[in-house]
Amino acid sequence: MSGTPTVGSVLEALSDAYPLAWAEEWDAVGLRVGDPAWTAGAALVTLDANVAAVARAAEFGCGLLVTHHPPFLSAISALTPD
Repeated sequence: MSGTPTVGSVLEALSDAYPLAWAEEWDAVGLRVGDPAWTAGAALVTLDANVAAVARAAEFGCGLLVTHHPPFLSAISALTPD
């Protein structure tokens, strides 16, 4: 990757290293929130996508949060500030 990577280019690199075919049927893999075209810049890698991880990513100016556990496994009907 040259220059500042996009979220999509990071996703591509991760799927090259860890093929999606390895995931179980119930695994929630891939981009859960955001846009592949966004600039990724720095990334925070963490186990859980919780409030503390998001706050830490923001504190360090990370444009991407990469987690082992997704913020939610099943579909949600809304993602709002409430």
